[in-house]
Amino acid sequence: MTLPELLQLHQIPFRNSHRQGEVYICCPFCQDRGEPTPDTKFRMGVNFVRDQGHCFRCEWASSTNAVQTITNAVIDSPVAVRMGRLEEKEEEQELGLPEDFELLTEISRKDEAAYQAYEYMKRRGFDRDMMKRKKLGVSMSGRYAYRVIFPVYWQGELKTLVARDFTNTAKAKYLNSHGTKYLYNMPDRTDRVTLAEGAIKALAIERVIQEPAAALLGHSITDNMHKQLKIAKVKEVVLWPDPDMLGIKGAVEVARELLATFRVSLIFPFPTAQADDMTTKDIYRAFRKRRKMDSKTIATLERQVQAKIAFRQ
Repeated sequence: MTLPELLQLHQIPFRNSHRQGEVYICCPFCQDRGEPTPDTKFRMGVNFVRDQGHCFRCEWASSTNAVQTITNAVIDSPVAVRMGRLEEKEEEQELGLPEDFELLTEISRKDEAAYQAYEYMKRRGFDRDMMKRKKLGVSMSGRYAYRVIFPVYWQGELKTLVARDFTNTAKAKYLNSHGTKYLYNMPDRTDRVTLAEGAIKALAIERVIQEPAAALLGHSITDNMHKQLKIAKVKEVVLWPDPDMLGIKGAVEVARELLATFRVSLIFPFPTAQADDMTTKDIYRAFRKRRKMDSKTIATLERQVQAKIAFRQ
């Protein structure tokens, strides 16, 4: 029986690592080694192939017979029971950050499990300053385990959140919290804002064009989001579609919805790559070539999109 199978048998919560043959559990030794509270953030890494274990909090480590030692300790540990209840509690919450939320910029390199989230965002081109300004964090347990947390603030209040899997192993890359949807990264005041579909895409665009970019967190715009744009005194909305047909169709439909209230522009020609995969030069060029929309132009684009969709079917 493998370690994950044994943990499942005894209903011990654990997290899979991106490394094959490795899991993370709540360390059963932290309090015995002087920590004031039990570990509830899955700080113990266990490689059951190499039979090694290491806690990134209390620094307990073993390079031999680790699996047996840890198994004997964790099965009798009350931490597992508490963690199970914590996960249930987080599932029920509709608003608020996860209880184990930690800012990416405050994670220690010694905390190897959580530090992966920081490295993930660095690989995506985000520096420490942007992570700090956008208050990006990570959760290692519960519903948003192993996800970068993007808090959605509006007028200084946390309204909701979106979480992105940083291991690239989850079935759903993004998870949104329950409740009313708000635009992610929407400023309180701005004359112009660029709207993309996802949080990372919006931040990638903002980093290049040096002006506000927000995320719809989907393919459509809600009445609440429309209200946000009005409150922020927006005059022009620039729509940045995803390169697939669903993204393009959604952007054209949003353009029609917004045209009665705002000046609307659309990235055109349509992008052939995701915004966060484009080079700085390509993002800047696409933004500069954006096309102003009117009802006639939108009608033409709608016919073209429908024709392409029909052709593919």
